[in-house]
Amino acid sequence: MTNEIKSLVLLFCFLLGCHAPSTRPNQNKTDQSIVKDTLHVDPNYNYINLIPDSLRTPEQKQFLRRFLILAAKHIEIRNNHMVFTLSRDQLVEQGIPAPYYDMLQKNLRDNNAAFEKNNVKNVDSLWQNVLLTLKDSIE
Repeated sequence: MTNEIKSLVLLFCFLLGCHAPSTRPNQNKTDQSIVKDTLHVDPNYNYINLIPDSLRTPEQKQFLRRFLILAAKHIEIRNNHMVFTLSRDQLVEQGIPAPYYDMLQKNLRDNNAAFEKNNVKNVDSLWQNVLLTLKDSIE
């Protein structure tokens, strides 16, 4: 696997997290709220990122690369939280379908909750490292 692909995979995982529902039981929630909290994607939408890399077309790979670069460019760290600065409409104007906005926002909320839960105080420096890795892989 090339450095570019590794870097994009790292950024993609960081931005979009794991798409599988959690299997850890949560005794404080009803079954319905567990499903709602763990659903990262619209089950009726065909997300390219869920297609194995080896099965993606060159166009699909290019789309994902463009989406990751666009997302990385518009994520800011505010008060130790990751914030996406484009609206849904602005993202769609860039050629990215709206379901990707919803997925990204959900994953950013999950990342921010994990940072709080684990008392991570250096989100800005973590994000800068991800950006450096992405920049190195593109050049």
